Amino acid sequence: MDGFDGELTVTYDGTECGGGWPVAGLGYHDVEMNASNEVSAVSVNEGYYVEETITVVTLTANGKAGLYVTPNVAVIFTVGIEKGSNVTIELATGENNITTYSDTSGTVDISFTYTDKGSYTPTVTVFNNVSSGNASCMVGVQWPITSSMTLNATNVTLDDSAVTVTVFVDAVDEPEPCDLNITVDFDDGTVTGGVTQIAAEQTTPTAVPAKTHTESHTYNAYGYYTVSVFVRNEVSNITLTILVKVGVDIEGHSIGIVGPECLDPGSSVDVQFNITGIFIVD
Repeated sequence: MDGFDGELTVTYDGTECGGGWPVAGLGYHDVEMNASNEVSAVSVNEGYYVEETITVVTLTANGKAGLYVTPNVAVIFTVGIEKGSNVTIELATGENNITTYSDTSGTVDISFTYTDKGSYTPTVTVFNNVSSGNASCMVGVQWPITSSMTLNATNVTLDDSAVTVTVFVDAVDEPEPCDLNITVDFDDGTVTGGVTQIAAEQTTPTAVPAKTHTESHTYNAYGYYTVSVFVRNEVSNITLTILVKVGVDIEGHSIGIVGPECLDPGSSVDVQFNITGIFIVD
């Protein structure tokens, strides 16, 4: 060193360097220089990081990019990091919760349990001192549903008004409306319904209906029909069935005795019934 007449030493991570710098490995490194002469001495040090750049960050919930669960069921979030050293992971679940993991790499599993219904976008942020990356997935939380069904009539005739199916739904579903898929198969090739929003109030089939869905249908042929109702959300499904009997009105009838009106004791008599329409019965 020009103009310096004294002793100079340089240490790298605590080891004195002689003829050159060592190859820097991943992590934090400290360089210290000590200089002295006959009248003074100084010491300075500086640190730096050698880190691998973070690439390809992924996040899945129970191994899926999108997941539906019921409340109070644990979800396993898997954070994948293709490359990166000395990383810190911050997972924001979307339910006012942030979990932090430090000094890790590769694949990390984090367990979290949602307690409230909703649609969440969990996001993971991965960073070190030279780079960062992030990823997200989707978690929907829904309550399982229960349901029952009633008909306006189980026996109808072809000239009656339409058969009306009323579905009662209870999703234990907090004070919010919920979207359900409700379809009704009338067993004659007719299927109606679809996604519908059910009101928020709690109810039972014996109370004033608040969570109800209604579909109507008119049959054009007599017979026995098994009406099926399918109710589902993303975490549960229910199938309900009921039998509908469709017949024709008794339009006219008469009764007559064939033969003499006055018979001897022990004689047989023929009785004739005439019916022009009959309702289907068991």
